[in-house]
Amino acid sequence: MKLSGYGYVFTMGMQKAMAYRADFFLGLFSCLFPIIMQVYLWSALYAAGAADANGYTYEQMILYTLLAGVTARIVAAGFENEVAGDIKDGGLSRYLIRPVSYSGYCFARFLGGKAADIGLLLAVTAAVLAGSARVLGVPFPPVRLGLYGLSLAGALALNFSIFYTVALLGFWLTEIRQLFGTISIVIMVVSGGVFPLDIFGPAAGVAVECGYMLIKLMYAVLILQAGAEINGLSPNEMLMCIGTYILVTGVYMGVYPNFWALPLSVQDGSLDMLLTKPLNTQFLVTLRRLDFGMPLPDVLCGLALIVYGWQREGLPVTFANLAGFVVFCIAGWFLTYCLFLIPELLSFWFVAAGGAQALSSAVFDFNNTPMNLYPKWLQRVGIFLVPVFLITNFPTLFVMGALSPALIAWGLAAPWLVFALQRLIWRRAMRRYTSASG
Repeated sequence: MKLSGYGYVFTMGMQKAMAYRADFFLGLFSCLFPIIMQVYLWSALYAAGAADANGYTYEQMILYTLLAGVTARIVAAGFENEVAGDIKDGGLSRYLIRPVSYSGYCFARFLGGKAADIGLLLAVTAAVLAGSARVLGVPFPPVRLGLYGLSLAGALALNFSIFYTVALLGFWLTEIRQLFGTISIVIMVVSGGVFPLDIFGPAAGVAVECGYMLIKLMYAVLILQAGAEINGLSPNEMLMCIGTYILVTGVYMGVYPNFWALPLSVQDGSLDMLLTKPLNTQFLVTLRRLDFGMPLPDVLCGLALIVYGWQREGLPVTFANLAGFVVFCIAGWFLTYCLFLIPELLSFWFVAAGGAQALSSAVFDFNNTPMNLYPKWLQRVGIFLVPVFLITNFPTLFVMGALSPALIAWGLAAPWLVFALQRLIWRRAMRRYTSASG
Protein backbone atom coordinates (compact mmCIF):
# COMPACT_ATOMS: atom_id res chain seq x y z
CA MET A 1 0.00 0.00 0.00
CA LYS A 2 1.36 3.42 -0.96
CA LEU A 3 2.02 6.09 1.65
CA SER A 4 -0.88 8.12 0.26
CA GLY A 5 -3.15 5.20 1.09
CA TYR A 6 -1.98 5.16 4.69
CA GLY A 7 -2.55 8.91 4.78
CA TYR A 8 -6.14 8.27 3.72
CA VAL A 9 -6.52 5.67 6.50
CA PHE A 10 -5.03 8.20 8.96
CA THR A 11 -7.64 10.74 7.87
CA MET A 12 -10.41 8.16 8.25
CA GLY A 13 -9.29 7.43 11.79
CA MET A 14 -9.27 11.13 12.66
CA GLN A 15 -12.72 11.66 11.15
CA LYS A 16 -14.12 8.68 13.04
CA ALA A 17 -12.76 10.00 16.34
CA MET A 18 -14.26 13.45 15.76
CA ALA A 19 -17.56 12.03 14.52
CA TYR A 20 -18.26 10.85 18.06
CA ARG A 21 -17.33 14.14 19.71
CA ALA A 22 -19.24 13.50 22.94
CA ASP A 23 -17.41 10.20 23.42
CA PHE A 24 -14.11 11.87 22.53
CA PHE A 25 -14.46 14.65 25.10
CA LEU A 26 -15.80 12.34 27.81
CA GLY A 27 -12.78 10.08 27.32
CA LEU A 28 -10.48 13.10 27.45
CA PHE A 29 -12.24 14.45 30.54
CA SER A 30 -11.90 11.11 32.33
CA CYS A 31 -8.10 11.44 32.54
CA LEU A 32 -8.56 14.40 34.92
CA PHE A 33 -10.03 12.33 37.74
CA PRO A 34 -6.96 10.22 38.59
CA ILE A 35 -4.87 13.39 38.51
CA ILE A 36 -7.25 15.25 40.83
CA MET A 37 -7.33 12.29 43.22
CA GLN A 38 -3.54 12.09 43.43
CA VAL A 39 -3.12 15.85 43.79
CA TYR A 40 -5.39 15.83 46.85
CA LEU A 41 -3.61 12.76 48.23
CA TRP A 42 -0.14 14.32 47.93
CA SER A 43 -1.40 17.66 49.24
CA ALA A 44 -2.78 15.96 52.35
CA LEU A 45 0.40 13.92 52.90
CA TYR A 46 2.76 16.86 52.49
CA ALA A 47 0.53 19.13 54.61
CA ALA A 48 0.63 16.54 57.40
CA GLY A 49 4.40 16.28 57.09
CA ALA A 50 3.97 12.57 56.40
CA ALA A 51 5.26 12.30 52.84
CA ASP A 52 8.41 10.25 52.41
CA ALA A 53 8.90 10.69 48.68
CA ASN A 54 12.59 9.82 48.43
CA GLY A 55 13.73 13.39 47.82
CA TYR A 56 10.80 14.68 45.75
CA THR A 57 9.53 18.10 46.77
CA TYR A 58 5.80 18.80 46.79
CA GLU A 59 6.04 20.82 43.58
CA GLN A 60 8.05 18.10 41.83
CA MET A 61 5.54 15.42 42.86
CA ILE A 62 2.59 17.46 41.58
CA LEU A 63 4.45 18.06 38.30
CA TYR A 64 5.15 14.33 38.02
CA THR A 65 1.47 13.55 38.66
CA LEU A 66 0.31 15.97 35.97
CA LEU A 67 2.82 14.81 33.35
CA ALA A 68 2.28 11.11 34.12
CA GLY A 69 -1.49 11.49 33.76
CA VAL A 70 -1.23 13.34 30.44
CA THR A 71 1.44 10.98 29.09
CA ALA A 72 -0.62 7.91 30.00
CA ARG A 73 -3.54 9.32 28.02
CA ILE A 74 -1.37 10.16 25.01
CA VAL A 75 0.17 6.68 24.69
CA ALA A 76 -3.00 4.72 25.59
CA ALA A 77 -4.01 2.11 23.01
CA GLY A 78 -7.77 1.54 22.56
CA PHE A 79 -7.70 -0.20 19.16
CA GLU A 80 -6.98 -3.71 20.44
CA ASN A 81 -10.62 -4.78 20.76
CA GLU A 82 -11.19 -4.00 17.09
CA VAL A 83 -8.27 -6.24 16.07
CA ALA A 84 -9.51 -9.03 18.33
CA GLY A 85 -12.99 -8.59 16.88
CA ASP A 86 -11.70 -8.76 13.29
CA ILE A 87 -9.96 -12.05 14.09
CA LYS A 88 -12.88 -13.56 16.00
CA ASP A 89 -15.66 -12.47 13.62
CA GLY A 90 -13.79 -13.06 10.37
CA GLY A 91 -13.50 -9.39 9.46
CA LEU A 92 -9.79 -9.89 8.83
CA SER A 93 -10.56 -11.78 5.62
CA ARG A 94 -11.40 -8.61 3.72
CA TYR A 95 -7.82 -7.42 4.12
CA LEU A 96 -6.31 -10.63 2.78
CA ILE A 97 -7.49 -9.94 -0.78
CA ARG A 98 -6.30 -6.34 -0.81
CA PRO A 99 -2.78 -4.98 -1.32
CA VAL A 100 -2.62 -3.63 2.23
CA SER A 101 -0.58 -4.45 5.29
CA TYR A 102 -3.05 -5.05 8.10
CA SER A 103 -0.54 -3.92 10.76
CA GLY A 104 0.19 -0.74 8.80
CA TYR A 105 -3.52 -0.12 8.33
CA CYS A 106 -4.13 -0.52 12.08
CA PHE A 107 -1.22 1.77 12.97
CA ALA A 108 -2.36 4.51 10.58
CA ARG A 109 -5.92 4.29 11.88
CA PHE A 110 -4.62 4.28 15.46
CA LEU A 111 -2.58 7.46 14.90
CA GLY A 112 -5.46 9.14 13.12
CA GLY A 113 -7.85 8.33 15.94
CA LYS A 114 -5.43 9.83 18.46
CA ALA A 115 -4.37 12.89 16.47
CA ALA A 116 -6.85 15.29 18.09
CA ASP A 117 -6.19 13.72 21.51
CA ILE A 118 -2.45 14.18 21.12
CA GLY A 119 -2.74 17.74 19.85
CA LEU A 120 -4.86 18.89 22.79
CA LEU A 121 -2.78 17.03 25.38
CA LEU A 122 0.51 18.34 24.01
CA ALA A 123 -0.88 21.85 24.37
CA VAL A 124 -1.80 21.01 27.98
CA THR A 125 1.69 19.59 28.53
CA ALA A 126 3.28 22.79 27.19
CA ALA A 127 1.14 24.87 29.55
CA VAL A 128 2.03 22.64 32.52
CA LEU A 129 5.74 22.85 31.74
CA ALA A 130 5.61 26.61 31.27
CA GLY A 131 3.79 27.06 34.58
CA SER A 132 6.13 24.66 36.36
CA ALA A 133 9.20 26.46 35.06
CA ARG A 134 7.88 29.65 36.61
CA VAL A 135 6.87 28.03 39.94
CA LEU A 136 9.97 25.88 40.35
CA GLY A 137 12.30 28.46 38.90
CA VAL A 138 13.96 25.75 36.82
CA PRO A 139 14.01 26.14 33.02
CA PHE A 140 13.45 23.13 30.77
CA PRO A 141 16.26 23.13 28.17
CA PRO A 142 15.26 22.45 24.53
CA VAL A 143 17.40 19.30 24.55
CA ARG A 144 15.42 17.88 27.47
CA LEU A 145 12.13 18.76 25.83
CA GLY A 146 13.31 17.17 22.59
CA LEU A 147 14.24 13.98 24.42
CA TYR A 148 10.81 13.98 26.10
CA GLY A 149 9.18 14.26 22.68
CA LEU A 150 11.26 11.38 21.30
CA SER A 151 10.50 9.19 24.31
CA LEU A 152 6.80 10.02 23.93
CA ALA A 153 6.84 8.94 20.27
CA GLY A 154 8.72 5.77 21.20
CA ALA A 155 6.26 5.00 24.01
CA LEU A 156 3.35 5.46 21.62
CA ALA A 157 4.87 3.05 19.08
CA LEU A 158 5.83 0.56 21.80
CA ASN A 159 2.37 0.55 23.36
CA PHE A 160 0.83 -0.02 19.93
CA SER A 161 3.20 -2.92 19.28
CA ILE A 162 2.47 -4.54 22.65
CA PHE A 163 -1.30 -4.42 22.29
CA TYR A 164 -1.26 -5.35 18.61
CA THR A 165 0.87 -8.41 19.44
CA VAL A 166 -1.44 -9.41 22.29
CA ALA A 167 -4.50 -8.93 20.07
CA LEU A 168 -2.99 -11.39 17.56
CA LEU A 169 -3.26 -14.08 20.25
CA GLY A 170 -6.89 -14.15 19.14
CA PHE A 171 -5.78 -16.60 16.43
CA TRP A 172 -5.17 -19.15 19.18
CA LEU A 173 -7.33 -18.03 22.13
CA THR A 174 -11.11 -17.75 21.97
CA GLU A 175 -11.47 -14.81 24.35
CA ILE A 176 -8.56 -12.48 25.13
CA ARG A 177 -10.26 -9.15 25.77
CA GLN A 178 -9.99 -9.37 29.55
CA LEU A 179 -6.24 -9.81 29.07
CA PHE A 180 -6.02 -6.27 27.69
CA GLY A 181 -7.11 -4.78 31.03
CA THR A 182 -4.52 -6.79 32.95
CA ILE A 183 -1.73 -5.69 30.62
CA SER A 184 -2.85 -2.05 30.83
CA ILE A 185 -2.65 -2.13 34.63
CA VAL A 186 0.78 -3.77 34.65
CA ILE A 187 2.18 -1.33 32.08
CA MET A 188 0.76 1.68 33.91
CA VAL A 189 2.26 0.66 37.24
CA VAL A 190 5.62 -0.67 36.05
CA SER A 191 6.17 2.40 33.88
CA GLY A 192 5.49 4.74 36.81
CA GLY A 193 2.17 5.94 35.41
CA VAL A 194 0.66 6.17 38.90
CA PHE A 195 3.58 7.04 41.20
CA PRO A 196 7.33 7.24 40.60
CA LEU A 197 8.40 3.76 41.68
CA ASP A 198 11.52 4.87 43.51
CA ILE A 199 9.42 6.37 46.33
CA PHE A 200 8.50 2.86 47.47
CA GLY A 201 11.98 1.39 47.72
CA PRO A 202 11.89 -2.43 48.06
CA ALA A 203 8.08 -2.44 48.33
CA ALA A 204 7.79 -1.69 44.59
CA GLY A 205 9.12 -5.10 43.64
CA VAL A 206 6.47 -6.79 45.75
CA ALA A 207 3.69 -4.61 44.34
CA VAL A 208 4.49 -5.51 40.74
CA GLU A 209 3.51 -9.12 41.46
CA CYS A 210 -0.03 -8.32 42.52
CA GLY A 211 -1.81 -8.01 39.13
CA TYR A 212 -5.03 -6.05 39.27
CA MET A 213 -4.36 -5.09 42.89
CA LEU A 214 -1.21 -3.16 42.03
CA ILE A 215 -2.60 0.35 42.01
CA LYS A 216 -4.84 -0.20 45.04
CA LEU A 217 -2.02 -1.75 47.06
CA MET A 218 0.33 1.09 46.16
CA TYR A 219 -2.07 3.52 47.84
CA ALA A 220 -2.08 1.27 50.91
CA VAL A 221 1.73 1.08 50.97
CA LEU A 222 1.95 4.86 50.62
CA ILE A 223 -0.39 5.39 53.57
CA LEU A 224 1.55 2.89 55.71
CA GLN A 225 4.81 4.66 54.85
CA ALA A 226 3.29 8.02 55.81
CA GLY A 227 2.16 6.69 59.20
CA ALA A 228 0.28 9.87 60.14
CA GLU A 229 -3.31 10.77 60.92
CA ILE A 230 -4.84 12.77 58.08
CA ASN A 231 -8.08 14.73 58.44
CA GLY A 232 -9.26 12.64 61.38
CA LEU A 233 -8.40 9.21 59.98
CA SER A 234 -5.55 7.10 61.30
CA PRO A 235 -3.44 5.02 58.88
CA ASN A 236 -5.20 1.84 60.08
CA GLU A 237 -8.66 3.32 59.43
CA MET A 238 -7.54 4.41 55.97
CA LEU A 239 -6.32 0.86 55.34
CA MET A 240 -9.80 -0.40 56.22
CA CYS A 241 -11.32 1.98 53.65
CA ILE A 242 -8.89 0.84 50.97
CA GLY A 243 -9.45 -2.80 51.92
CA THR A 244 -13.20 -2.32 51.58
CA TYR A 245 -12.66 -0.78 48.15
CA ILE A 246 -10.56 -3.76 47.03
CA LEU A 247 -13.13 -6.21 48.46
CA VAL A 248 -16.12 -4.55 46.80
CA THR A 249 -14.19 -4.20 43.54
CA GLY A 250 -13.39 -7.91 43.61
CA VAL A 251 -17.03 -8.92 44.07
CA TYR A 252 -18.06 -6.44 41.36
CA MET A 253 -15.52 -7.95 38.96
CA GLY A 254 -17.36 -11.26 39.31
CA VAL A 255 -20.24 -9.82 37.27
CA TYR A 256 -18.42 -7.11 35.29
CA PRO A 257 -17.85 -9.29 32.17
CA ASN A 258 -21.63 -9.13 31.68
CA PHE A 259 -21.52 -5.32 31.84
CA TRP A 260 -18.63 -5.19 29.39
CA ALA A 261 -20.45 -7.48 26.93
CA LEU A 262 -23.70 -5.46 26.96
CA PRO A 263 -22.67 -2.78 24.40
CA LEU A 264 -21.36 -5.52 22.08
CA SER A 265 -24.61 -7.49 22.30
CA VAL A 266 -26.56 -4.32 21.49
CA GLN A 267 -24.40 -3.60 18.44
CA ASP A 268 -24.38 -7.12 16.98
CA GLY A 269 -28.02 -7.92 17.83
CA SER A 270 -27.26 -10.91 20.07
CA LEU A 271 -29.40 -9.30 22.77
CA ASP A 272 -32.46 -10.41 20.77
CA MET A 273 -32.03 -14.00 21.95
CA LEU A 274 -32.18 -12.98 25.60
CA LEU A 275 -35.36 -10.97 25.06
CA THR A 276 -37.18 -14.20 24.15
CA LYS A 277 -36.36 -15.89 27.47
CA PRO A 278 -39.16 -16.12 30.10
CA LEU A 279 -37.02 -14.41 32.73
CA ASN A 280 -36.22 -10.83 33.72
CA THR A 281 -34.03 -9.46 30.93
CA GLN A 282 -31.83 -7.34 33.19
CA PHE A 283 -31.17 -10.35 35.41
CA LEU A 284 -30.15 -12.44 32.40
CA VAL A 285 -28.00 -9.74 30.80
CA THR A 286 -26.11 -8.64 33.91
CA LEU A 287 -25.88 -11.82 36.00
CA ARG A 288 -25.95 -14.76 33.61
CA ARG A 289 -22.18 -15.27 33.84
CA LEU A 290 -20.46 -15.25 37.21
CA ASP A 291 -16.67 -15.35 37.41
CA PHE A 292 -15.44 -16.77 40.72
CA GLY A 293 -11.75 -16.89 39.82
CA MET A 294 -11.02 -13.29 38.88
CA PRO A 295 -12.45 -11.75 42.11
CA LEU A 296 -10.58 -14.12 44.44
CA PRO A 297 -7.27 -12.15 44.76
CA ASP A 298 -9.13 -8.88 45.37
CA VAL A 299 -11.48 -10.44 47.93
CA LEU A 300 -8.65 -12.09 49.89
CA CYS A 301 -6.46 -8.99 49.79
CA GLY A 302 -9.34 -6.70 50.76
CA LEU A 303 -10.31 -8.90 53.71
CA ALA A 304 -6.68 -9.04 54.86
CA LEU A 305 -6.37 -5.23 54.85
CA ILE A 306 -9.69 -4.83 56.68
CA VAL A 307 -8.77 -7.34 59.40
CA TYR A 308 -5.26 -5.88 59.72
CA GLY A 309 -6.48 -2.28 60.01
CA TRP A 310 -9.34 -3.22 62.36
CA GLN A 311 -7.03 -5.17 64.69
CA ARG A 312 -4.25 -2.56 64.65
CA GLU A 313 -6.70 0.26 65.38
CA GLY A 314 -8.20 -1.67 68.32
CA LEU A 315 -11.80 -1.15 67.21
CA PRO A 316 -14.30 -3.28 69.18
CA VAL A 317 -15.35 -6.53 67.48
CA THR A 318 -19.02 -6.64 68.44
CA PHE A 319 -22.03 -8.15 66.70
CA ALA A 320 -23.40 -4.67 65.95
CA ASN A 321 -20.12 -3.54 64.38
CA LEU A 322 -19.72 -6.72 62.32
CA ALA A 323 -23.35 -6.68 61.18
CA GLY A 324 -23.24 -3.00 60.28
CA PHE A 325 -19.97 -3.41 58.40
CA VAL A 326 -21.36 -6.36 56.39
CA VAL A 327 -24.64 -4.57 55.66
CA PHE A 328 -22.86 -1.46 54.36
CA CYS A 329 -20.50 -3.62 52.27
CA ILE A 330 -23.52 -5.34 50.67
CA ALA A 331 -25.17 -1.94 50.15
CA GLY A 332 -21.92 -0.71 48.58
CA TRP A 333 -21.80 -3.63 46.15
CA PHE A 334 -25.47 -3.15 45.23
CA LEU A 335 -24.84 0.56 44.68
CA THR A 336 -21.83 -0.28 42.51
CA TYR A 337 -23.96 -2.63 40.43
CA CYS A 338 -26.69 -0.03 39.88
CA LEU A 339 -24.52 3.04 39.46
CA PHE A 340 -22.04 1.60 36.99
CA LEU A 341 -24.58 -0.23 34.87
CA ILE A 342 -25.98 3.16 33.83
CA PRO A 343 -23.00 4.17 31.58
CA GLU A 344 -23.24 0.79 29.81
CA LEU A 345 -26.89 1.53 28.99
CA LEU A 346 -25.81 4.53 26.91
CA SER A 347 -24.90 2.01 24.20
CA PHE A 348 -28.63 1.79 23.42
CA TRP A 349 -28.53 5.44 22.29
CA PHE A 350 -24.93 5.98 21.13
CA VAL A 351 -22.71 3.88 18.89
CA ALA A 352 -19.62 4.88 20.86
CA ALA A 353 -19.99 4.87 24.65
CA GLY A 354 -16.37 4.22 25.56
CA GLY A 355 -15.87 7.76 26.83
CA ALA A 356 -18.73 7.43 29.33
CA GLN A 357 -17.37 4.07 30.47
CA ALA A 358 -13.89 5.53 30.98
CA LEU A 359 -15.38 8.46 32.90
CA SER A 360 -17.40 6.17 35.19
CA SER A 361 -14.32 4.04 35.90
CA ALA A 362 -12.33 7.16 36.76
CA VAL A 363 -15.09 8.32 39.13
CA PHE A 364 -15.19 4.88 40.80
CA ASP A 365 -11.43 5.01 41.33
CA PHE A 366 -11.84 8.01 43.61
CA ASN A 367 -12.35 5.29 46.22
CA ASN A 368 -8.65 4.43 45.94
CA THR A 369 -8.22 6.84 48.83
CA PRO A 370 -10.61 7.64 51.73
CA MET A 371 -13.00 10.51 51.10
CA ASN A 372 -11.58 12.47 54.09
CA LEU A 373 -8.58 13.36 51.93
CA TYR A 374 -10.81 15.41 49.62
CA PRO A 375 -12.29 18.88 50.28
CA LYS A 376 -15.72 19.15 51.86
CA TRP A 377 -17.48 20.17 48.66
CA LEU A 378 -16.14 17.12 46.83
CA GLN A 379 -17.15 14.87 49.74
CA ARG A 380 -20.72 16.20 49.51
CA VAL A 381 -20.80 15.55 45.76
CA GLY A 382 -19.51 12.00 46.32
CA ILE A 383 -22.03 11.32 49.09
CA PHE A 384 -25.23 12.93 47.85
CA LEU A 385 -25.00 13.73 44.13
CA VAL A 386 -22.96 10.83 42.69
CA PRO A 387 -22.81 8.61 45.79
CA VAL A 388 -19.58 6.75 45.05
CA PHE A 389 -18.11 7.49 48.49
CA LEU A 390 -20.86 5.45 50.13
CA ILE A 391 -19.44 2.33 48.50
CA THR A 392 -16.23 1.95 50.47
CA ASN A 393 -16.15 4.68 53.15
CA PHE A 394 -19.38 4.05 55.02
CA PRO A 395 -18.56 0.52 56.31
CA THR A 396 -15.41 1.80 58.07
CA LEU A 397 -17.05 5.03 59.25
CA PHE A 398 -19.90 2.99 60.77
CA VAL A 399 -17.47 0.87 62.79
CA MET A 400 -15.68 4.04 63.90
CA GLY A 401 -18.99 5.50 65.09
CA ALA A 402 -18.48 8.45 62.75
CA LEU A 403 -21.83 8.17 60.91
CA SER A 404 -24.77 10.25 62.12
CA PRO A 405 -28.25 8.64 62.08
CA ALA A 406 -29.09 10.72 59.00
CA LEU A 407 -26.02 9.45 57.12
CA ILE A 408 -26.80 5.86 58.16
CA ALA A 409 -30.30 6.26 56.74
CA TRP A 410 -28.92 7.82 53.57
CA GLY A 411 -26.33 5.06 53.18
CA LEU A 412 -29.08 2.46 53.24
CA ALA A 413 -31.57 4.40 51.10
CA ALA A 414 -29.24 5.68 48.35
CA PRO A 415 -28.68 2.26 46.68
CA TRP A 416 -32.43 1.82 46.29
CA LEU A 417 -32.87 5.32 44.85
CA VAL A 418 -30.08 4.67 42.33
CA PHE A 419 -31.66 1.28 41.58
CA ALA A 420 -34.96 3.02 40.81
CA LEU A 421 -33.16 5.44 38.46
CA GLN A 422 -31.27 2.60 36.81
CA ARG A 423 -34.51 0.61 36.29
CA LEU A 424 -36.14 3.66 34.69
CA ILE A 425 -33.22 4.02 32.26
CA TRP A 426 -33.23 0.26 31.61
CA ARG A 427 -36.94 0.24 30.66
CA ARG A 428 -36.48 3.16 28.29
CA ALA A 429 -33.44 1.45 26.78
CA MET A 430 -35.44 -1.74 26.22
CA ARG A 431 -38.28 0.20 24.57
CA ARG A 432 -35.80 1.92 22.29
CA TYR A 433 -34.05 -1.34 21.42
CA THR A 434 -37.22 -3.28 20.65
CA SER A 435 -38.71 -0.45 18.57
CA ALA A 436 -35.48 -0.08 16.61
CA SER A 437 -35.08 -3.81 15.96
CA GLY A 438 -38.70 -4.70 15.38
